[in-house]
Amino acid sequence: MPCVVPRPLYGDMPRQHRMSRTSCWQSAGLMPGVSDPAVDGPALLDASTVLALLFEEPGAEVVRAQLRTGVIGAANLAEVLAKLSDHSLPAQEAACAVAILGLKVAPMTEGQAQRSAELRPAMRSTGLSLGNCACLAFAMELGAPALTANRSWAGIAEAAGVAVQVVR
Repeated sequence: MPCVVPRPLYGDMPRQHRMSRTSCWQSAGLMPGVSDPAVDGPALLDASTVLALLFEEPGAEVVRAQLRTGVIGAANLAEVLAKLSDHSLPAQEAACAVAILGLKVAPMTEGQAQRSAELRPAMRSTGLSLGNCACLAFAMELGAPALTANRSWAGIAEAAGVAVQVVR
């Protein structure tokens, strides 16, 4: 069955967090007028970047430019879907909203799980969640920068040993 995003997309979600069907397709780069810049290498997206794009928050344009090479780890995809559910979006509609973006979803490896657990004690004081640690561990494994909308990541890049780009 094709993915059909209902209107309104977010039901009872506050207006400032809603995204119309048109803007959802535009965010995904599937409508005319959306640029498709050439990007070198994969862009590893944290859950916060995907949510910034879906909610049209600051940084959405940076994320939009990374969609063609965007990769999200399965743990961070779960975080996105859970957050959409927290905003009263039914599971199927949340899955459709994310699927439209066309991101590659990578499974979590045993090595990433182990590294996430190793990072957690050092990152807890910075407010980073286990999902954030999973994103950082994935970035380490890929040797790619992690994109996030979470400003607190700016100070942890060196400690985590990974390049971080804060999109807002």
